[in-house]
Amino acid sequence: MHRFRGVEGYETVISGFGVTRGEGLFGVFKNQNGQTFEEGVFWEGRNSKSSLAIRPPGLMKSINAKVYVDRGKELLLDVDIPVADRIPDELLDELRRGGGGLRIKIRLHRE
Repeated sequence: MHRFRGVEGYETVISGFGVTRGEGLFGVFKNQNGQTFEEGVFWEGRNSKSSLAIRPPGLMKSINAKVYVDRGKELLLDVDIPVADRIPDELLDELRRGGGGLRIKIRLHRE
């Protein structure tokens, strides 16, 4: 993760939107080491948009997202999302020169 030296401020935003059934969608998010950094309901049972901004302890190489319907009754999605490899070096250089931070967005949608 030496590519990220000198870049400060990380934020991960998880958002979901749309109509759900039952209790909504429950997500469990883990870093590349298998440590859970967030879990909770991200959609309510109506046409809505909900989001959660968290500050992880550092930039993650990847995120594993498991999304369940009705609090774990049915697994809807199990996916590994690459994070660090998708950030261009040019952006990192600009952040080192001008300051600022990274916002990693994960958007969940039923489809």
